[in-house]
Amino acid sequence: MDPYASGGVGAAIVIAFGVAYRVYVALNHKRSKCNLCGKKLEISLDIDETTPSNRVNAETGQSKEIPESKKEVEG
Repeated sequence: MDPYASGGVGAAIVIAFGVAYRVYVALNHKRSKCNLCGKKLEISLDIDETTPSNRVNAETGQSKEIPESKKEVEG
C-alpha cells in the first residue's frame, strides 16, 4: 500500500469518527415523538457517561478529606 492510499484510509476513518460524533451530539439526551398512521411512537436516547462523578461519590458516602489549612479558613 502506497503512502497516499494509507493516508486516504486514515482520513476516511477520521471523517467517519467526526460524523459519528456529530450524530451523537445531535441525538444524545433527546426525545422524539411520531404519530404515523394513527400509531404513536415515542423514542428517547440518553447516553450516560461511564466515569464516576463527584455526585456519585457523595451518594455513596465517600468524601475527600479537607486539609487542615482549609478547615481553619472556613472556620
